Amino acid sequence: MKHNTLQLLQLKNCVFRCLPSILILCMLSFVFAKYPVFQQLLPTKVSSLQEISEVMENGNGCVKLSVPTLTFTGYTYKEKNSIKGGYYYTFIENKCLFVLVKTKKMPQTIENASLKGKAEEGGTIFQSFVHEFAKDSSLEIDALSQITLPYYINEIHYPYFSHIILWCILLIPLLLSIFNILLVFYFCFHPEKSTIGKNLSSYGDISYYIKTINMQCYHSLVYRNTNILITDDYMIYTTLTDTIIIKIAKILYISKHILPKKKWANKLTPSYKLTLSNQNEMLNEFIFHDEKEIDEIMNVLITLCPNIDNKTMEYWK
Repeated sequence: MKHNTLQLLQLKNCVFRCLPSILILCMLSFVFAKYPVFQQLLPTKVSSLQEISEVMENGNGCVKLSVPTLTFTGYTYKEKNSIKGGYYYTFIENKCLFVLVKTKKMPQTIENASLKGKAEEGGTIFQSFVHEFAKDSSLEIDALSQITLPYYINEIHYPYFSHIILWCILLIPLLLSIFNILLVFYFCFHPEKSTIGKNLSSYGDISYYIKTINMQCYHSLVYRNTNILITDDYMIYTTLTDTIIIKIAKILYISKHILPKKKWANKLTPSYKLTLSNQNEMLNEFIFHDEKEIDEIMNVLITLCPNIDNKTMEYWK
């Protein structure tokens, strides 16, 4: 006969508890390997016009750029009648680059500016702004257009919110999965902190009871089926993800109930619920689909502990 110890049951529970987290990690790893997720969510550090153009061609458009000086154009940017920033310009490689800076103070110049914004192509509004700026500066529009880049850096509309949401969507499952795996293996090596340990702590010294149950599983196993192990003193209910230990001497009464069928399940085999109550009025309930199986378990428990109140062994519909 195959024997089980609490450590083996705990290891089985650990493996199956880890499976969802492992699947999530595999899915996220595939996404990270297949798609340039981090490249899309992080600004690309650039120092030349060539690099800015490449970033825009790749579809990201979020750049981080350092320039020695920004000069205010005199034009502000408003949203809902509220000033959100101002238009500044700087020169890179003898080309004029306009920047929409997120600020309310509007200093005439900004020295050693570090910009993090979205590189956007100049649309109709941008072209109108360049035209007005040329008139105010007494510059020829054609001459300004020749040295002005067809895009600008927009600090105000940098997608902070959408990036934060995407980071949360990716990182929260990743961190929770890693935490769950570490927690499961911690319980594996420290069973006293797990469900099994907390279950046994009400009886006394956990390590003593673990040794006792392991010994009885080897030498005093009186009943065994798919989910239930019964020794001389303990009933162990184990599933893929959890293990519950009940001291038979603590059981006050047991009962069997037929669970009512749903209307759509009339043709299915009825289910049965085994209820155990202990001295602290704590209930443990287990579902079975085989009436013979539940009857065998009840008879074994009553044989091992005749003091169990079995008057409630009725079918309750």
